[in-house]
Amino acid sequence: MNEKNESPVMAYLDDLVVSSVIRNRVLEIEEFYTALLQGSVAERIFVSETVDSEGQRIFESLWFFFAEAWCEAHNFQVEDKFDVVRIERISYAITERHEYKTGKATTKSRLSLNFKLSNTNLGQLKASGENCNALSLILQELIMPRVVTET
Repeated sequence: MNEKNESPVMAYLDDLVVSSVIRNRVLEIEEFYTALLQGSVAERIFVSETVDSEGQRIFESLWFFFAEAWCEAHNFQVEDKFDVVRIERISYAITERHEYKTGKATTKSRLSLNFKLSNTNLGQLKASGENCNALSLILQELIMPRVVTET
């Protein structure tokens, strides 16, 4: 993450290198979720994205991770479709990687994560290039501590 003294949202967007249009849209959605969650501040965000056959990044969804809830804005560039879910535990998590070693992303790196919450909701996060490092941290710090073993 960026060394500047700025919010996690701004630091992540700087690292992701997005246009001002995307940045403004993300900030607009952050404002919506912050108001919805009565002033809570996002601890982390993530843009789920893939790369098409021409090497262009395709943004799919935008995630905000608050202490009390996780929020997803679907197709966030053009839609106002928002989910909010309280996270207590995760019943399983599956990752797929392609040319990625933890913390060592290249332009060819790809990482995806699918998870199931205890209430049957599903989540899917995808990353390419340097964004794989951000997704890897989400897996380590947010997902794995909540995965429960069922007996």
